[in-house]
Amino acid sequence: MISLILLLFTSCNKELKLTQDKLNKEKKTVEDLQKKVGDMMKSTQEMEGQLAALTLETNGLKTENESFLELMAEKDIETGSLRDSINEKNKLLEGEITKKESLNQEIASLTQNLSEAMARITGLTNELNAAKTAPPSVAAVPAPTSAPPATGVAPSGPTAALSNPVIISAPPQTANSPNPLTTPDAGRAADLIIKVQLVAGGKNYPIPNCKLYVTEMKPQISKWGLYLKNPQVSINQLQAIQTSLKQSIIHKMATTNEGGEVTISGLEAGIYFISGAHPVTQNGVQWSKQHILKPGQNVLLLSNNDLQ
Repeated sequence: MISLILLLFTSCNKELKLTQDKLNKEKKTVEDLQKKVGDMMKSTQEMEGQLAALTLETNGLKTENESFLELMAEKDIETGSLRDSINEKNKLLEGEITKKESLNQEIASLTQNLSEAMARITGLTNELNAAKTAPPSVAAVPAPTSAPPATGVAPSGPTAALSNPVIISAPPQTANSPNPLTTPDAGRAADLIIKVQLVAGGKNYPIPNCKLYVTEMKPQISKWGLYLKNPQVSINQLQAIQTSLKQSIIHKMATTNEGGEVTISGLEAGIYFISGAHPVTQNGVQWSKQHILKPGQNVLLLSNNDLQ
């Protein structure tokens, strides 16, 4: 009986020991899992910190990128303005060269005319002096008449040698009348008909209420379009444009009618710039075109091909 009890006790102790070992193993497994969870949480916190740092760095790069894009936009505008200024100066230079060539031709023509006139005057003076100093010829003296010829000059000395006397005098001039020797020929007066239109979808659309300026030099219109895009904040640009127009010497200013046309009269023949701008589109349109004005009636068409 006692042996049976001891056997049972021993068996129970063995089972308890096995159970205890199993519990210890499970406990160790749980501890290992808890350690792994702790390590994972620590790693997660570190990753969250790294992610926050990367987010801040990304936001900083995004801000720098936006600043860079704004700077690039400003540089593009400055580059465009500089390019427009260079193009305008080149066009002005071409216009001045054309003016100079035209003036040189006029000066050469006037010099030639003056030389011919001086030669004629010299020849007539020599003939007159020779007639005054030559002895009278009895056979050439005409029979006396009752009145001297109506030449406006009383005859004096031997005039028989001059069969066709020439009297050189300045054109008559009355008080307060223009001097015909200095007043420009009325034939050089010019009229200019300007038509402003845009072509879209194969159709012509006239632009009414478009202010046009006729100037001696091309105005700085590189910022005119910027004013049309945003007139509320670009009043300084408008003042710069107005100052440029005044410096370019405004000869005439006119506004197109409902049909997009306007007639400008009272101009002298020459080289002019016809400039204008209109907010007909979202970004606005602008022109500044050189035109050679000839005596009489002239017609100028401003369309898509002339936009700047």
